[in-house]
Amino acid sequence: MRSWYTPFALVAALMAAATSSPLAASSALATDFNAAARSGVVVQRDVWAPRVTSPTTGTVWTVGTQQTITWDVTNPPRQITNPRGVILLSKDGLADVDHPLARNFPIRAGKQQITVPNVPPGSHYRVILIGSGDNSSPSFTIVRRGSKTSAAKGG
Repeated sequence: MRSWYTPFALVAALMAAATSSPLAASSALATDFNAAARSGVVVQRDVWAPRVTSPTTGTVWTVGTQQTITWDVTNPPRQITNPRGVILLSKDGLADVDHPLARNFPIRAGKQQITVPNVPPGSHYRVILIGSGDNSSPSFTIVRRGSKTSAAKGG
């Protein structure tokens, strides 16, 4: 079963997924912040949210097929706060953080191949690219194998 999250709950869910529990995530962040405050060391962090270039509006994916998600990697900052990426699927503004399409890939790569998951067919799907920042694609469509749309689009 898929759990879909609103954008506000997305950050909390990602923190929980990165650690053993939401409480542990909160505690770890507080510890890091407190340690930095006590040390007086301030580290500048670059946030980079590259623009997703594919999928685009009008794209049709078929469940079970391999697809390549791409993003613009021109002019990245010299030091990226988080150089590893996560790609999530969202539908109608709700992101599925429990089933990432991809994770732990180099954000500077500019592309990542994924398998389209078994989700209900429909439009208003987006991919969310998360690294040191986040960006999402325009809405696109996912169909089942054998549908007229997938045959017409070659998916």
